[in-house]
Amino acid sequence: MRRNNIPPSLGQIHYLSGLNGLRTLNLSENPISEGLPHYRLMVLKYLPKLEKLDDIVVTYQEHEEAK
Repeated sequence: MRRNNIPPSLGQIHYLSGLNGLRTLNLSENPISEGLPHYRLMVLKYLPKLEKLDDIVVTYQEHEEAK
């Protein structure tokens, strides 16, 4: 989903929350990754099973902060 002009809205991430098998997501170079404060934590709140976000491994600490 890289470079798809996804707006900085958590509603867009909510649509992905039903994808229980989603482990890797790349939203880099989208407005959402640049215009949303605490972007990584907000994405992890909606998608807690992610292991990798924007080609960066999600840490245990990030998972804990996102809860």
